[in-house]
Amino acid sequence: MKQVLMKISALTAFILTLTVLVSPFSVSATIQTEEPSKIYKQDQNDSGTSEEYEAIALIRENLALLEEAALLDDELNQALSRYNSQDREKAFLMAFQEISQKNAIQSNQLQFFSNDLQIQGDITPQAIPILIWAIVAAIIKAAIKKKMGPKIVKLIGDQFDTQIWPKMEPGLKKQFDRHGYKGSKGPESSGSPNNISQGQHIIDLYDRNDRLYVKIHVNKNQSGNSTSWHWHEMDNPKGSDWHVGNFELKHNTLPKWGAPD
Repeated sequence: MKQVLMKISALTAFILTLTVLVSPFSVSATIQTEEPSKIYKQDQNDSGTSEEYEAIALIRENLALLEEAALLDDELNQALSRYNSQDREKAFLMAFQEISQKNAIQSNQLQFFSNDLQIQGDITPQAIPILIWAIVAAIIKAAIKKKMGPKIVKLIGDQFDTQIWPKMEPGLKKQFDRHGYKGSKGPESSGSPNNISQGQHIIDLYDRNDRLYVKIHVNKNQSGNSTSWHWHEMDNPKGSDWHVGNFELKHNTLPKWGAPD
């Protein structure tokens, strides 16, 4: 009987030891198989403040609009295609990091990025505004293309990208650098033709305190063969709601905003 009890005790001790050894691997396996979006959220909870989480949250909130932007933006679409193996949010994050690196080369800020595109641990705090701006710029351009609609995009989309956007971006980025970004109100307007505002409004930008700081507009002349692209700054020292830019585009007569093919 004594020998039986000794064998049972030895077996119990062996099982306990095995449980202790295996448990960490089980926990690790659970973490590794979590959905990426949950892992980002877990990282945010663990670290308290995560610059990367700010970027991924912005992508998540605007994913539908960014998907539309990718269909119309060759640079974004090509960058995304290189990360098809990633979940969609992380693919966008890596695509925007790639675009940000290109922008950083032009502004001599490349030192804020690592040489590879592995997201975890490679984005410095100094690089975050460059990354966030790439996302916000894509949101703005997506709203502009939504304002145009498929038919107008075919008519003047390329002209806008090459002739107008390079003139608008520096001034809009200065406003972003000053105010940050929390959200926007696009050109959608229920009950309007094509469900798009037929007035000047394209997109309003709001800061982290939900205050409106920029209104981006376009004016189409009566004949529809000329458009003037501009924005209004709410806190310009020259005056509130200050009109900035009058970047004119000449073209054939345009249909209503938001016109389908």
